Amino acid sequence: MKFLTIMVLTSLAMPILANAADPRDISKEMMDQLTPLNVEVRDVTEKYQKKNRFKLEQAVLLRQTVEASIGPLDQVIGQLNQAEIIVDKIINIGTKIWNVLEKGKPVANYQKMAKASAVPQNITAWQQLEGWKNPQSKYYEILYKNVYGVEVAKLVYKIIYLTGGSFKGQGKYIGYVSVEPQEFKTAYLYTFNVQAAVESVYNKGTSQNPLAGMIININWTISTILKKETQSYSYHIDGLGNFSAL
Repeated sequence: MKFLTIMVLTSLAMPILANAADPRDISKEMMDQLTPLNVEVRDVTEKYQKKNRFKLEQAVLLRQTVEASIGPLDQVIGQLNQAEIIVDKIINIGTKIWNVLEKGKPVANYQKMAKASAVPQNITAWQQLEGWKNPQSKYYEILYKNVYGVEVAKLVYKIIYLTGGSFKGQGKYIGYVSVEPQEFKTAYLYTFNVQAAVESVYNKGTSQNPLAGMIININWTISTILKKETQSYSYHIDGLGNFSAL
C-alpha cells in the first residue's frame, strides 16, 4: 500500500512540476508531498541479525580464512623488522571517508575499499596483529516520511567491526570497521546521499595497555527542489568490542 501511495503522489507531481516556473508556483499540497519530515534513526539489529543469520555465521570464519591465506600470524609478526611498531600511537590505515549511497543508490566499490581501522603506528595491515575476536555487526535504519506519513527515503545500513587484536600480546585494537547499505529506497523527486566518515581514532588506554577507540559518523543529505536537509549520527567503537551510539 505504501508503494502505491508513493506512485500516486509522484505521478501527480510530474505535471505540476513541469508547469512550475519556480518553487513558488507549487501548490501547498505538492510542497507537503515534497517536504521530508519526521526522520527516525533506530537500531534494528535484532530484526536484521535474525534475517541474515546465515551471513553472520559465514562471517565468523573470517579469522580462520585470513590465517589460511597469509600463514600463521605469529610468523607474520616475526617478520616485522622494517619499522618499529609503536603500540601506544594509534592510526587509521584504512579509508577515512566513503560514500554509502549516492543519489539513492549504493556505491559499487564500497565492499572492496571502504574499511577503516585503529591499529599501532607502523603496522601496514591489520592481519599483522593476532587474537582477533569474531566479527560483530549492528544494523541501523534512517527513515523519512512526509507530512502525509508516506515513506520518502529509507536506508538500513550495517556497521560491521572486528576488534580484539593485539601486537605480541600488548594492546587491543580495531582491525576494521565498515558501513554497508542493506536496504534502501528513495521516492521520485527525492535525492538521498549518505556518507560514512571516521571522526577520530585514539588511544583510550595507557601506553602500557593501549586500547584503540574510534568515532565514526554517518552523514546524510536528503533534498528536493524545495528543501535540503543535512544530518548526522555518531558511533563509538573500541578494541574490546564495546559499541555505542553517541
